[in-house]
Amino acid sequence: MIQRLVDKIINRQIKNKTILENEVNIYRYGYFLLFEILINIIISIFIGMMFRDMETILVFLFMYVPLRTYSGGWHANKLWKCTLISNLILVIAEVIINYWIEYISVTNGLFVAIWCVVLILVFSPVDTETKILNEVEKKIYKRKTYVIAMIQICIMCFCIVFSKNKYSIIIEYTYFIQALMLIVEKIKRCSKIKIKY
Repeated sequence: MIQRLVDKIINRQIKNKTILENEVNIYRYGYFLLFEILINIIISIFIGMMFRDMETILVFLFMYVPLRTYSGGWHANKLWKCTLISNLILVIAEVIINYWIEYISVTNGLFVAIWCVVLILVFSPVDTETKILNEVEKKIYKRKTYVIAMIQICIMCFCIVFSKNKYSIIIEYTYFIQALMLIVEKIKRCSKIKIKY
């Protein structure tokens, strides 16, 4: 469906001579990414409305997206799988915050978060088949991951000190998911088995 829409837009642009033939792949990738992001934003808003809690969605995405962008990790090989997994992660965040928060110890959450941050800083960045990083990019991404993680740790500590448990747990969950994505990609590479999820 998205592919047909993107092809229609590109064909119209070629016909109107607004793009050149040699630019088609760049535009196709850009449009595909744009539609993927739009679909995920719409579904995220729907999930937030369904749980009557947009705040959790926004805080999670605000914390997760920058960390994920620079530390990398496992990616699904199909758009529908990516959309499903991404939004399942959001649903789990909502369930944790809305139904399980009272059962989560701040101390245990902090312990898990520290281990996850260590894993993130050790393994990052992890490139993928679609985004291969050279050595200079790896150093830049590692530095940015470190800065983002340190800022987020300060925010998390602030939340813990001032008893903003909801926010600290969202940040801890962010670290857990990102560490998990890095570990899955590392295992995939080490075992040289292509995970088809």
